[in-house]
Amino acid sequence: RGLPSSAYCVWGPFDEETHYFNPSLKEFMINLIVDDLDGALSQVEEGGATLVGGVEEYDYGRFG
Repeated sequence: RGLPSSAYCVWGPFDEETHYFNPSLKEFMINLIVDDLDGALSQVEEGGATLVGGVEEYDYGRFG
């Protein structure tokens, strides 16, 4: 299955002192395009990860 025609890749470096990733202590974040956000988040939880925050919905997409 291919990406949506409006999908694109972005490399967005952040300042070394950023708090954008909090509460994570990691230095990076990967955003993925998925067909089933709720199913993907369930798999993440089943794999032992802790979800931070809830799903956010906008006119341009859902994020979680």
